[in-house]
Amino acid sequence: KAVATFPSMKKFDALQLQNNKFGKTLTRRLEDENNDDEEEEYSFLSEFNILYQNCFPSSNSISFKLCPSNADCKNGCENGGEYTADFDEFLDAFTEIQLDAHEYRCEMIRENCENDDAEACYEAAGYYDECYGQDQNDDEYKVQQYFECAQYGEYDIWVKAICYDTINIHLAIYADEDCEEEYDVDNWDADEMGEEFPDIPYSIASGDPIIYDQCVECKEYSDEDNNGGNDAEDENEVIEQCEQLFGDRTYSCETEYMYENIDGLSADQSGCGKIQKMQQAEEGFQYQPSKRSSKSSS
Repeated sequence: KAVATFPSMKKFDALQLQNNKFGKTLTRRLEDENNDDEEEEYSFLSEFNILYQNCFPSSNSISFKLCPSNADCKNGCENGGEYTADFDEFLDAFTEIQLDAHEYRCEMIRENCENDDAEACYEAAGYYDECYGQDQNDDEYKVQQYFECAQYGEYDIWVKAICYDTINIHLAIYADEDCEEEYDVDNWDADEMGEEFPDIPYSIASGDPIIYDQCVECKEYSDEDNNGGNDAEDENEVIEQCEQLFGDRTYSCETEYMYENIDGLSADQSGCGKIQKMQQAEEGFQYQPSKRSSKSSS
């Protein structure tokens, strides 16, 4: 029997994301009559990292934390805040930040490679698969195209990103173009199709979630790199997607000491009860483990 094959993949591809519907929205400049005030308002975010927390299928929402960048980015980070945001907006913005960090990391390895052997330098830095694969393959599997309901390749199946268990986000498989009817894999006839059911990365069966315990920095890398969500031309040092996620937050639950060293700001605890109610409303809600990754994605 022929077995379906798929090109090698990496988790995130910045060029594809720029063509993504949400990517186009999230890469815009914050342009309005109060733009200068907004830049000043969000400048404190350069001192924080964003940590994904939970997803809420009943409200199509996600919760995330702002953790001080001088501390471990983990579930119980102190002196930070917890917020909620739209599921699709957060997923796309968060992965775009990761893409920029990924590209920047590989670029810095190449530029600081003394023997001009990028492949060897990738391996020495511990990022061979990530960076060399990016250099060699422009036709990789791109998960962003499946955040919204989309047909999977040439198959009569459709996939989209869903909140699976209030922690893990996977690609779910559907039998219709509106992603309303779940696909029963047992209905796949390998003899008739001429191949086995495709191995779909980030599907529930794969066991690999799109995001789990990953943390991203909100501080732009440097002016000359023009990274940070194509935002380096503004006056602050904050990645644009962090500005937008914070600005578009639904509920806020900030600790009393979050702005202890930041003038003019005070903790917003107006959403603490609402976030708690969202957690209680989800059947089988799971709190993130107390031990989380201390390594940022950048």
